[in-house]
Amino acid sequence: MIFSWRSRGSLFPERAAFLPSSPPYFSQEFYADLAIEYSMHYGWTAEERQTIVQCILRGIRENLSSRRIAREIARALDEEENETWQTIAQTGATNVQLWQYLETLVRQHKINRRRKSILRIPDIQVFRTPAITGCPRCKALWLNAEGAPKLFSLEELIVNGSNYGREELLPVIGVVHERCLCSQIQHYQPEMQEIFEMFRTQDIPDFLNEE
Repeated sequence: MIFSWRSRGSLFPERAAFLPSSPPYFSQEFYADLAIEYSMHYGWTAEERQTIVQCILRGIRENLSSRRIAREIARALDEEENETWQTIAQTGATNVQLWQYLETLVRQHKINRRRKSILRIPDIQVFRTPAITGCPRCKALWLNAEGAPKLFSLEELIVNGSNYGREELLPVIGVVHERCLCSQIQHYQPEMQEIFEMFRTQDIPDFLNEE
């Protein structure tokens, strides 16, 4: 089943503390939808969507490049390879991998700390660093005026769901937009404060001065 994530936020309760330890959004169906999410406007048939999803998820399992995944999609649909397939493959694969990283983070935290899932701790803070070649929108979204990563609650990013179909971009777990290459979220801990201080300079990045 392919869900419509335009309303994904409605799947989550208001407080992260009430999220279950093994959330349904780490299911096979959830990842399948993440793979196709930013391609829904192309109007694929159900069979075509399923083919695209299978190619992307198989490509991730086999550690294929997005270009190779794009080639596999085009071949499976008997289409010529082009930039559209590259966008679909890169965006879909990255979207899935970013959520998979959160799943790994949740599991590692529970094993290493021998505590309840971080999804059940409302005040957990996370941050994300944009790609060096990232767009001004992503840099402004994830960095503050001093160039250091902003801190967000994990709950906020989960509840924000997806930016697909939005005009105003919000901080999210998955891709911020098509072909986004920003890194995965990181769990902020107090001992990281010194590292954050290293980001701070007297020069405010040019992209934050843009009107």
